[in-house]
Amino acid sequence: MPRITRELLNSSKWQALLFLLIVGVASLRIVRTYHFYNQSIDEPAHVNCGLEWLGQGTFNTEPKHPPLPRVLMAIGPYLQGLRFDPTQQRLYDANDIFQKSGDYWVTLTSARVATLFWFLLACTSLFLFARRWCGGREALLAVLLFTLLPSVLTHAGMATNDMAATAALIFALYIFSRYWDEPGYRNAVLCGFALALALGSKLSLLMFLPLTLAPFVFFLGRPSKWTKQQCLRSLAHGAVFVAVSVFLLQAIYRFELTPVPLLGNLPLPLMGIKIGAQQLWAHNKEGHDAVLFGAYSRYGFKLFFPVMLLLKTPLGILALVAAGYLALLFRWSSWPPPVKIAFLAAPAIVASCMTSSINIGLRHILPVYPILALAGALALTTAPRRIPAAALRAVLGLALFVGVVESATAVADPLPWFNLLAPEPLDRVTVDSDLDWGQNLYRLSKYLKEEKIEKLALHYFGSVAYESFDFPKGITGVDPKNPMPGYVVVSSYIRRLECLRSGNFCWLNQFQPEHSIGDSIHIYYIPGALLPPR
Repeated sequence: MPRITRELLNSSKWQALLFLLIVGVASLRIVRTYHFYNQSIDEPAHVNCGLEWLGQGTFNTEPKHPPLPRVLMAIGPYLQGLRFDPTQQRLYDANDIFQKSGDYWVTLTSARVATLFWFLLACTSLFLFARRWCGGREALLAVLLFTLLPSVLTHAGMATNDMAATAALIFALYIFSRYWDEPGYRNAVLCGFALALALGSKLSLLMFLPLTLAPFVFFLGRPSKWTKQQCLRSLAHGAVFVAVSVFLLQAIYRFELTPVPLLGNLPLPLMGIKIGAQQLWAHNKEGHDAVLFGAYSRYGFKLFFPVMLLLKTPLGILALVAAGYLALLFRWSSWPPPVKIAFLAAPAIVASCMTSSINIGLRHILPVYPILALAGALALTTAPRRIPAAALRAVLGLALFVGVVESATAVADPLPWFNLLAPEPLDRVTVDSDLDWGQNLYRLSKYLKEEKIEKLALHYFGSVAYESFDFPKGITGVDPKNPMPGYVVVSSYIRRLECLRSGNFCWLNQFQPEHSIGDSIHIYYIPGALLPPR
């Protein structure tokens, strides 16, 4: 790297400017999707639960996901006059919530913009962690790689809690590394804040946090010999940490005290977390419909998350991540413990999720991406001594260029993006939030209007009613068992998963779609002459 470039990157002023430029460009890409995708399956439920917290002072509709991200999402719609409807007690009763304000897109945008906060927090935390432990160049490159990832940009633009979990984990990693380096009451308070932020964002972090933060226990304060004074100081810090985290979590759950029958109805705090964790455990035990490479399972696939990570990450960035892990291994003893802990946490999180029965999207391991981005950054700045520097720079520079180009190909439609390793058709690889999350009904309405299609049979997987958009009046349902003539429009989720699970809609496999919208909705035109006699 030229000397002047190194000097610029090592300047705090230039680092700040470049950081703002990188994050600003990514933010524009995120905001672009607000009016491109209609609501996904989960967004109305998240916002409705937030409205319950704001308006009713309760959080009973679905405790499985904590309140914090949901409340932030609901503030915009709440200020527009939307309120929780007590008659809609079931999770998906409020699918029409964004239509109630009279301006669908404004209300949806006001909910989605809250997730931009979590994206900015993730970028900032990654930058601060990388700069503290690796250097300014590595920090900027890590943020650059993180903001190039299509899955990150997709979920940073949705009113859901996956980006909140991502931000909370990397923020906690940064704050706990500060305490490891500078133990004191101030950093103990910040650790309590970070824990509350994490557990108030998504309960899957109950599993991810120990895998990420537990190793710091072995390095706290770094004393060569524990003295009585040091033990007392650490206990005092721990008390502050627990007090802050409990108080803030209680605030997130509106200081609710729940009577426990086994303890004589003694009211206890933080029972909302216990109830949510029980619901999450029950969901995992019950399983969830999933597809992987044309196979169906109710209880997941062991390789689902590694496969999705392989197929939905740009190949250039994957190459940099692999090179970064090699660079770390070659110089293992030279790296500070926080870097080692972070690099071990990512594969540990992926491995822990391989036992999950809920295989509905890469978004469930989205928190590993900041760590993988840092690995890719280290590949670009740390050269093994045995490899010629010029040749290595050329190879790694090519990988970065390929990653940038791949990211650019996802600008138009980031949610269903897969790299070149993914076989066609994509709904044989997987469905649900990695491909078809119900996000393209609005685009379908525009296509039907442009093509002047007035009559069709439609089976849509999503949470928004087609009456919400400018759809033609002549819409019927799709026969699940028998071919039917004319225009037939079916979501990828329906076409693939229902065929594998129940045998419904398998008759569509004998025809080719005339057009597809974002690989999530397929439009067939079937002349009556091609239909077999019944």
